[in-house]
Amino acid sequence: MKPLVELSIEHHELLLKYANESSPLYFRLKNAVKTEANTIAVLCDLEEAEMLRSVAQHFCPNALPQIEKAIRLAGPGYDGPPTVATREEIEQKMDDLAQKYIETHDHRIIKELYSLSLVLEKMKTVEKP
Repeated sequence: MKPLVELSIEHHELLLKYANESSPLYFRLKNAVKTEANTIAVLCDLEEAEMLRSVAQHFCPNALPQIEKAIRLAGPGYDGPPTVATREEIEQKMDDLAQKYIETHDHRIIKELYSLSLVLEKMKTVEKP
């Protein structure tokens, strides 16, 4: 499962300011989703979450609890870098995971589906007029 980090807007802006523009972390922060709760949701891989934690330790220590919680919740079921960015890609990934669950009955897939559904729901909420 991929870490889903939810940050305040202030923490997000500060972390974006200090992230290296050529890093995958910067890309993830730049393409994060603003939620209805006025927070920023960042879906990333474990390595990016670790980079985010490192940046936060130096420049935004108040964001550490949210980042560490997301890493902890990702747990041992972590399965590599994300392949989704847009709503359509998330929906396709969810379809693929549902098919994989039918074939394998791997319960870690349910956790990843749930995480992706949260991101998708937040994206749909933000898109409403």
